[in-house]
Amino acid sequence: MALWLIMAVLAAVPLGVLVWAVLRNLGDAAPVTGVDTALYKEQLAVAESDEAKAEIGRRILLADRRKGDTAFIGLSSSARRALVGVLVVMVFGLSFGLYGWLGKPILPTQPRGLQSEEEIAAGATIEELVPYLASKMRQSPDDAKGWQLLATTAGNIGRFDIATNAWANLARLHPGNANLLASWAESTIALERGLVTPAARDLLQQALALDATLPASQYYMGLYAKQQGDNATALERWQALMAITPTDAPWAEMLVRSIAALEADG
Repeated sequence: MALWLIMAVLAAVPLGVLVWAVLRNLGDAAPVTGVDTALYKEQLAVAESDEAKAEIGRRILLADRRKGDTAFIGLSSSARRALVGVLVVMVFGLSFGLYGWLGKPILPTQPRGLQSEEEIAAGATIEELVPYLASKMRQSPDDAKGWQLLATTAGNIGRFDIATNAWANLARLHPGNANLLASWAESTIALERGLVTPAARDLLQQALALDATLPASQYYMGLYAKQQGDNATALERWQALMAITPTDAPWAEMLVRSIAALEADG
């Protein structure tokens, strides 16, 4: 609302200047006095040819007409200022009246493509949909299904800031759930670009205390040890994880490479 008021004021300034310039030119027109017509009449009296008399008569008529026009458009300075004010008020009064009647000046501008559920379903991209869903979830903080959808979708597109918050809310709604704590920790690590922070470590420890078989949590605890410079503990954790990892597990190859790199470092 404040924006359109500012724009209205900015528009009023050039409009007022334009109207003032036009009225000033009209009001400053040089009046035609009776001296002109008197001179023409003297010339008419001494003219000899019919053509000269006709030309002088035309000039007398033109001078009389100019005199009448100037009397009509000539305005005093105070009258011109008053007319400028009236015109500006009329233009903006009508404009604001129409906008107030047809528009919605008190409503904030809404993001493109997010004005209605229909528009969202029809044209929003997944990148637009995730922040929108995050804003909607603030109105339904106890909707576990909504948080689950948001956490998974946000993580898939790399919005780990939104995903981490969603996993935190899921863990709040389901206390003591090892998988949710582990997912919260993993999202936090992804948000920090692979750094296992102390906060993430605490979540991993809570998850493993509830379920010691979580492979991702075990791996990240080893990674935390390695990042702290404790290669021996990291190698111990990863070797223990390797002992219970099926050969066809999706993380088996990565784990083998991590152990080999750590052993090569000595």
